[in-house]
Amino acid sequence: MSKRVAIVGGLVLVAVAFLFYYPGLRMGFYLDDYNYLERAGRTDWSNALAQIFDPRAQTMWYRPLQAIQFFLEFQILGNNPNAYHLVNVAYHAINLLLLYALAWRISKRWLIGLASALFYASFSVYVSGINWIGIVDPLAAMFYLSSIWFWWKYLEKQDRYAWATEVAATRTRSRPELTLKNEGAAQSAKANLAQSWQRWFDFARHKFQSPVLYALAFGSFVLALLSKQVSVTIPIVLFLAEWWLAGKPLLRSIPRAVRRYAPFVAGAVVFSLVQYTTQSTHTFAGVFGWQVGATMAFILVQYLVLFFFPWGVFPSLDINQVEAGDAVTYTWLAIALVIFVFVTWRTRSRALLFLSAFTLLNLVPVLPFPFIEHRYLYIPILSAGIMLALLFYQARAHLGERRWFASASAIGLALLLLGTGLALNESALAAAEWARQLRVPFRDIERQHATFPKDTLLYFIDPITPTEGGLSGMFFLRYDREITVKNWTAYANLREHNVSYVYYIDEARRPREIPVQKDAATQPSIGLPAEYAAPIRLEGYEVAQTRIQRGEPLILILYWRAFGPLDRRYTVFAQLVDRDGKIVAGYDSEPRKGQSPTTTWEPGRLNADAIVLPVGADVPPGSGYKLQLGLYHLPTQERVSVVNAEGQPVADAITIESFAIVE
Repeated sequence: MSKRVAIVGGLVLVAVAFLFYYPGLRMGFYLDDYNYLERAGRTDWSNALAQIFDPRAQTMWYRPLQAIQFFLEFQILGNNPNAYHLVNVAYHAINLLLLYALAWRISKRWLIGLASALFYASFSVYVSGINWIGIVDPLAAMFYLSSIWFWWKYLEKQDRYAWATEVAATRTRSRPELTLKNEGAAQSAKANLAQSWQRWFDFARHKFQSPVLYALAFGSFVLALLSKQVSVTIPIVLFLAEWWLAGKPLLRSIPRAVRRYAPFVAGAVVFSLVQYTTQSTHTFAGVFGWQVGATMAFILVQYLVLFFFPWGVFPSLDINQVEAGDAVTYTWLAIALVIFVFVTWRTRSRALLFLSAFTLLNLVPVLPFPFIEHRYLYIPILSAGIMLALLFYQARAHLGERRWFASASAIGLALLLLGTGLALNESALAAAEWARQLRVPFRDIERQHATFPKDTLLYFIDPITPTEGGLSGMFFLRYDREITVKNWTAYANLREHNVSYVYYIDEARRPREIPVQKDAATQPSIGLPAEYAAPIRLEGYEVAQTRIQRGEPLILILYWRAFGPLDRRYTVFAQLVDRDGKIVAGYDSEPRKGQSPTTTWEPGRLNADAIVLPVGADVPPGSGYKLQLGLYHLPTQERVSVVNAEGQPVADAITIESFAIVE
């Protein structure tokens, strides 16, 4: 095939990638995108290396190459979301080209390479991996495929090196002696000598190229590791490529194989140990429930359902779905698996065995999560594109001479690509609307404040938009480093900043702003921390204001900590009383509006509970108001007593004074 046709095929793949994912540009940033952008923006050149490579500094997964990417992108692209989306689509286009080249190189059929890439491009199941710019899978896949590419080239050079060595040795043993008996003999001798030198040149060239290709394969492996953890599977994939796919007798040269793979295995082990030491790894495992067990089989089935039918409208943002299949898709999965196993067994196909192993190896690390995320298929489903291409090539071999086959194939592929384009557009539209809704609270506040003073704190109570991976990044991109954003799950420290605002969400789902009174001073009736008859300690509290405007709420933040297991669900009460002890405003709820029952509290862990206590417009203005707070058991209405150091009850409520109601 001519180079022109090969280039045209590559251009088609690039065009398909950008046309398919162009609608994603309207989505902007959302969720984890803001985490990475804010981290990159708060990193200076002076401390960049430590922030990127030090495992102790990581709050997200330990992925240094992704951190480098966002750091450099932020310096160049700023907060332009379209530019970031185009970079992600460019990664995807490069992966299509790599798959094209790799499948072509291994199969020695350009059509298999092009069909593999086109089928893979038609999959819409992994749309979240591209439209969500905080996802690292396209970047990791780029180096994953590069490592396989260079390794395959290395294996080819090793074969040529062995051949060149044998020829060079043969030429040395049987070099013809130069003789001048006649002109013909001299010319023949010169020609043989020239060939010998050419053989030696080929030998030296192959000997030099092999270590270079090995180094490139290993370097790509390291970059893939620094991109995503699943890349630890690369050494096994390379081993299977040599043993199964290339059919090399590795067992005949075990020492050579050990030397060849030792650096890859060592790199995977060292990276795994570093990854294990990072606190973020344990945090994510604890939050998301990464656990080896019987549920892994169920999750594998869900991924296989998507693997064998990867077309349709899938979300551009993964939502931790638990089950993807139904009765119809499970039936289709069973049929597809039976057919696949039968064909592999009958044909003894090394390629199908390798592709199956490739898929399973890249799914195993995510099976312990108790949910599925479509983006996790971005790398494993590469093999599905190649399988479909092999099926297409076999059909072409049997039916290609028939006139209708070429037309039917072209029409079928065109319809498949058209359907994928429409599905991706619908997914992007839905995600864009969802991302817009997440930005509503930020937009409302932005309209009120063109600027903020330096060192301003914005504290959000129960926001509809996540603070981390949302509001914090939004405000950082708009107001730079002048803003600190927190939510109700952490210490507020309202008065440690120059200016502070507390925001709560009203019934219309709009943020309501409460300026923090800088000079507010209160006095509790019992010294804190205060221990209760139950294994609970109130460590402290904060109030936004002591002068409460009628019709506005009183903001109270309580800091609880359990120091033992709790078998009862306790309700928090807060009551605003006047000088006569009359209750003028009250609040009763389990912590965090019932989202954090005391029975779920982990001993020793902080539990912050922000309370919005509504104060009616008819409450008489004046001073001397007090706040009473405590705990009770709802079924019995029994209050939990505060106890002294000897464990004796001293009160059933803590009183905080004093507050004033103003017009």
